[in-house]
Amino acid sequence: MGNKSFVVYAPDVEPFSLQEENWHSQVVSGPDGAESENIYITRFTLRAGKALSGHAHTPGKGDETYFILRGHAKLHIAPEIGSDERIVYEVGPETAVFIPAGAFHQLDNSEGTEDLVLLTIWNAPPVPGSNGIHDARIKAWGTTFRLKTAGTAEADNT
Repeated sequence: MGNKSFVVYAPDVEPFSLQEENWHSQVVSGPDGAESENIYITRFTLRAGKALSGHAHTPGKGDETYFILRGHAKLHIAPEIGSDERIVYEVGPETAVFIPAGAFHQLDNSEGTEDLVLLTIWNAPPVPGSNGIHDARIKAWGTTFRLKTAGTAEADNT
């Protein structure tokens, strides 16, 4: 558990991507960097003109919340865990979305003219096997957090 304050400027955080042309993800708060096991926040960018294939996280292994910062997209989401039904929402700045673990969700910015930027908020880091991006980042980097340049994260013990 973290016992120090943590401040980081998101553009200083190394972006991670499996498909650089489509999206990238930056962990801005979590066990690495902020030393917190109680919250996990990423800044996720889905490029204009691109869409994700959609997925569901392992049921019971971590709910997720989106908070849209910039851009507009379509969100395809199951109304509840295990449902084959999909509801499509137009999402944009100031939109919050709760996604229970196990519910299908997909972001589609294929008609967008600007990148969609959002925060993904978890009550704890994803457990291994529940989130493919989290697992791939650890496999590639050995950590979830990397700064582009040293010395930009600050800790305050006061």
